[in-house]
Amino acid sequence: MSNHHSNYKGYSKQRRNKVVPYIAAVLSFTLFGAPGAVGAAEDGTSIQDLQLAAPWAQQAIEKATQQQWIIPDGTGRFNPDAPMTRGELAHMLAQLLEIKVSSSDQRPKQLFKDLERTSSGESYIYALNLTGIMNGYPDGTFRPNGVVTREQLAVTMIRALKVKGYDGLSDGQQSLSFKDSKDISAWALPGVQQAVGLGLLKGENGYFAPKRSTSRQEMAVIAVRTTDTIRVLRESGSEQDGSNSQAPKDNPGKVTETQGTITGTVGTANGTGTGNNNNNNTGTTSGGTTDGGSGGSVNPSVPSTPSNPSNPTNPSNPGTSNHAPIVAPGGLPAQELTLDHASKDLQASSYFSDPEGGPLKFAILSGDENMVSSTVTDSVIRLAPRAVGQTMLTIQATDEQGASVTAQLQVTVQVNTISRQFPDEQLAGAMAFWLQKGLDDPLTKAELATALVQTQGGLYARDAGISDLTGVDIFNGLNVVEIDLSGNNISKADASEFEQLEWLDLSNNRLSEINVTGLEKLHYLNLRDNELSVLDVTGLTSLQTLFMQNNQLVHIPGGLVDLMNLEYVRLDSNQINLRKEPDSIMHHALLLKEELIYGFDGSPPKLIEAPAGNTAYVGGDEIEIDLSYMFRDEDDDSSTLKLEATFSDNQLATVRMVGQNLYVKALGTSNTPIRIGIMATDPLGMTGWGYVDVYLTEAQ
Repeated sequence: MSNHHSNYKGYSKQRRNKVVPYIAAVLSFTLFGAPGAVGAAEDGTSIQDLQLAAPWAQQAIEKATQQQWIIPDGTGRFNPDAPMTRGELAHMLAQLLEIKVSSSDQRPKQLFKDLERTSSGESYIYALNLTGIMNGYPDGTFRPNGVVTREQLAVTMIRALKVKGYDGLSDGQQSLSFKDSKDISAWALPGVQQAVGLGLLKGENGYFAPKRSTSRQEMAVIAVRTTDTIRVLRESGSEQDGSNSQAPKDNPGKVTETQGTITGTVGTANGTGTGNNNNNNTGTTSGGTTDGGSGGSVNPSVPSTPSNPSNPTNPSNPGTSNHAPIVAPGGLPAQELTLDHASKDLQASSYFSDPEGGPLKFAILSGDENMVSSTVTDSVIRLAPRAVGQTMLTIQATDEQGASVTAQLQVTVQVNTISRQFPDEQLAGAMAFWLQKGLDDPLTKAELATALVQTQGGLYARDAGISDLTGVDIFNGLNVVEIDLSGNNISKADASEFEQLEWLDLSNNRLSEINVTGLEKLHYLNLRDNELSVLDVTGLTSLQTLFMQNNQLVHIPGGLVDLMNLEYVRLDSNQINLRKEPDSIMHHALLLKEELIYGFDGSPPKLIEAPAGNTAYVGGDEIEIDLSYMFRDEDDDSSTLKLEATFSDNQLATVRMVGQNLYVKALGTSNTPIRIGIMATDPLGMTGWGYVDVYLTEAQ
């Protein structure tokens, strides 16, 4: 590497200053002026979400994935808006710079305590650390999942170019006129100036956004720019000393920033310095006066790439000292709420991140609470509409060290209408008919409460073609006591918030899910002719009637046995195996409820044939009659039926059953045969009846 450096140390300042604008011009043409439509990657790599990337990044994404600088996820998605992590940057730079990666047995046992020695990313990180491009943190971690800010990226990319041997680039710093130049950290300013001067990083709308994270699609573009920079500099270095005849002399290149000069004062640990773009700034240290760096003030006594990451003044890795949290590219997306609609949750952690990878705490600093009420739980911000209008919320994210950043969130609350409340056209139409209003007329919860008074708390829309109940939550808390939506196409329903509900009919729909928990006043529930495979009626203490026939239940509804007011239950035409536990136990518990009319699947035992020619003699022995073939269990041929015998005249004979055998002893004679009733009961409790005739006569 030292020999590689020496090839370029003989360049004059004049030559370097001509190469830099040439690079900017080449990058401008390469990325912004190249004609032609974006096509598939040359190696056939399919990027599933390429259409989601910005048009200016699509071509670079294809090249970056083709060269395997940046790898899509396991499903082939590039995730263009996701922030680039430190681990991904290490992989990209190792591939882009063609840095040799050593095997695991050639590396230290554990370079960083938060990396596995044999992990795939550890080898790239070790290679980048060995060259001084990326370093770890004072606590011995690398934090591969931490994000990379734009100023961190600028410094890292310049280090990467220096490793390739181009250590003279520092003279080609770009003067900055970004509106937020003052936000660039002192340690990062030279790197930002150089990266901007080379055209590697550009601003947007006059801002550089140094603390913002870098998205994967932005990184793809920067990767392509970096390879072009290396190529141009390599070509320039292969010529003799002197000006490059092919380089444009007066065209600084097409860049998006406004060109200009910034002059400022930056304090360092060892002294102060002032500077501008004329390379004449000076710095004063404790030891005297020394020349400053061009394009901004730095401390020349501190190496440009120090190896000690614990130095808080000029850290070897941007972010070693604590930096404020950063906001995702594009900021917070505007939110639209509708009056009388449910609250909306915003996952703040999707838009804020800690460069060090730590947790953040969120707070709402300002906003119109009369229009939108907001609460924060962990990283979730819940927005509830209160009044029509628009407000701007200021959201603050704070890290563990107390550093914070704020961002604006625009929230608009629009008036509610029937069509906005109920997306299902048929449901909206039924509501409009009920309220005698148009679909786009305003809708308030108060007028629904008034309308319910006219129907005595009833909501009725039978056979209306309704398939989606989204929006019915507007009735939550109102006095709804009856609902009849039978004969529709509803597949999911949640009635758990209708606390006053007493009567619910959703029969003849397509229900596969329903929630009726907590309805303590419900006494009538009709769910027949649906597609329900499970039902829980726990806690429905007032329930008297339940229709559940012709569904797909595989078990008796949960909590049904514990309901004390049941009078009528239909569970037939389902798929419940009542002969096996746990349903067998619950089934027999229901059978014990004397006041309950209970319908279930099953057929009673069938009478096949009663034994004939039975004679018992007075004074003789007790006769035995085999009844094992008298009945048959229609549901299970292998089951054993329980048989019971009944005979009321104890003066003529004694009768008893033992298993499947009937025993009769004659006590007197009869002119006609006596008839003994036989009841057969199957395991489900269903019964069948038959009779056995026995002649009683004197012994011969």
